[in-house]
Amino acid sequence: MKIQLKNLTKDYGSIVAVDDLNIEFDEKKITILIGPSGCGKTTTLKMINRLIERTSGDIVFDGKSINDMDRINLRRHIGYAIQEIGLFMHMSIFDNIAVVPRLLKWPENKVKNRVAELMDLVNLDPDEYMYKYPAQLSGGQKQRIGVARSLAANPEVVLMDEPFGAIDPINREKLQDAFLEIQEQIQKTIIFVTHDIREAIKLGDKIAIFNRGKLVQYDEVLNVINKPANGFVENLLGSDRALKGLETMRVKENFDTDFYSMNTIEIKTTGEALKFLDDNGRRYCYVVDGKNRLKGYVGKRELEKRKPETELKEEIKNIESLQPYSNLMEAISTMVVAGLNTCPVVNAKDQLLGVVRFKEIFKIAASFQSED
Repeated sequence: MKIQLKNLTKDYGSIVAVDDLNIEFDEKKITILIGPSGCGKTTTLKMINRLIERTSGDIVFDGKSINDMDRINLRRHIGYAIQEIGLFMHMSIFDNIAVVPRLLKWPENKVKNRVAELMDLVNLDPDEYMYKYPAQLSGGQKQRIGVARSLAANPEVVLMDEPFGAIDPINREKLQDAFLEIQEQIQKTIIFVTHDIREAIKLGDKIAIFNRGKLVQYDEVLNVINKPANGFVENLLGSDRALKGLETMRVKENFDTDFYSMNTIEIKTTGEALKFLDDNGRRYCYVVDGKNRLKGYVGKRELEKRKPETELKEEIKNIESLQPYSNLMEAISTMVVAGLNTCPVVNAKDQLLGVVRFKEIFKIAASFQSED
């Protein structure tokens, strides 16, 4: 759905929260609204679904003015996710996700199928979680349900107001990765408010930067990084272009499929594992199960200390991994903290896809520095 804001203004007496805003949001893309507190980004978001009424100007959906749309019907056809999540604590997860489809009078069988589909999409097993209550979920799981609920009626437009802001940094990165994977499947027009420039760079197709109610710059992410409109944008971005460049590049475009793994279905003992390593000239190897899910790794030196008949599963060591939608800056951070030169890449089901090598990321970072 094409959304245009035309001379959009919101004032509260002498205070102008949004000042003559003109912007057109790209269809099926993620547009990030960012800026300091009080800059007008959340006010803009709320005017789009009429939680706040504008002072002047217009909001146009596919050529139709918001004035010609029923306010309640408009909201029911726009997904909305917020930082506080807003789940109804007395209702099951099923009933939380089903709220809008039921308001739209969907048949109950269609509602149930949609809830199960969305729970699969956000990687929560419907059989395990559908009839639990919000109090039984972690913060990250609640946020996934919040995203699922915003998509329940299959809206063309989704508004998100700092949806991951209250989540701890580790789970926040995982949610961001999952969100990008979901967007690749659903292809919605998403308008996303954040105050975090790293989140904006990671998630956005385009960034709209606000200051004191005005739109300062609106462009594709790399263009904003490489050509900031003024000193305010430069300060918001920070000074390290090489690192910002890495934040625009995803693991899924930069991992290597040239690696070795052994399967616990085929290799069951340390003796068999040592033979595999010797035959392939390896010092260590990743271990996967029958569904190619990463279980960890084994090293030759440790295996040589064990009896050949020892069960392999007893010798598997845990290892950090990356998701395809993580960016290369996150990959560096993970690898440095874990002391890894090479890090496995897994999908949402923990299936091993490939590896990222530190030396290759370093070459990419060096290329950004040479451009400077």
